[in-house]
Amino acid sequence: MNGITCIYKQQSVTLGNTLKIFRTKLCQDLNSMERIPQRSIVDVRRRAEGECDTTTQKDSSLVAEIPDGRGTIQILTRKSYADHPLIVGPGYVPEDIKLFYASLLGKESSGLAILGVNRKGVSDAQLIRHNKWLSTYSVHGELGKLTNTSFHTGKLLEKAKFHKIEKHMIDKILGKVQATHQRMAFDAVGVPMSSDRAFELASKGLVRPQTESAPIVYSTKCVKFKPPHFELEISAINATEEFLWQFVHELGLRLHSGAVCTKVICTKIGPFDLDLALLPKHWDLECVIDNMNQTSKILKGINLTERDPMVGEF
Repeated sequence: MNGITCIYKQQSVTLGNTLKIFRTKLCQDLNSMERIPQRSIVDVRRRAEGECDTTTQKDSSLVAEIPDGRGTIQILTRKSYADHPLIVGPGYVPEDIKLFYASLLGKESSGLAILGVNRKGVSDAQLIRHNKWLSTYSVHGELGKLTNTSFHTGKLLEKAKFHKIEKHMIDKILGKVQATHQRMAFDAVGVPMSSDRAFELASKGLVRPQTESAPIVYSTKCVKFKPPHFELEISAINATEEFLWQFVHELGLRLHSGAVCTKVICTKIGPFDLDLALLPKHWDLECVIDNMNQTSKILKGINLTERDPMVGEF
């Protein structure tokens, strides 16, 4: 069991607890499999005259009896206690399964999470995180509210009017934000937008920062609008849960109202989408191995070690 697997992280569960549950379920499945049979050992005993016969014990079977004048020599076989399940313990413990998450999701976020399992998977997951693949989020918001965290569970600070807000107003603001972040992408790699180098980078794909940088939004649009509720589709790199909350908050302020984020769902990371994510009820050995086979086919055409970290295909 070695490779990349995609799972669905639930809301209000930390990524650490998600990994703990995932490990535990895999260990339970592994330990439920048939184990190597206990070894048999030969036991030689002398039974004196009048001594009670012990060959009726469940763990022993009589092979031969040899009289020697002082009693009877018994040759028996029995199971070795050296590899008894109660002595050696379970075959697998959670610490045997090494995990590394290639994507970061906050506690209140849900959706697609990429995990590297064991040596090969952990190595690939580290490269995926380093390559900064583009992630797409479905961000839900509610107009007319302001909280201290910009999330709907925070302390309500103020209520605002929203009845005059229309979808085209949101689209206009999102277009300006997207243009600003496109300039930030070139600034992050140290290339002026008006240069030939900028044109070469843009022609190859997404321009991604070579080092750690602030979150950069590459595309954003309003896909649903039913006041006071709305849904944004945001594609970004280095986006955190708090950044997406603040994005919704600032959108509300630019609309001369207020807005809080109600839900964040990661729907796509690079070539992986939500259809590949295993729900918690499917976190078993068979489904995980099948999922690894699917991700392996996708990664087969991608050389993680040779890709230019400044340019992305996804």
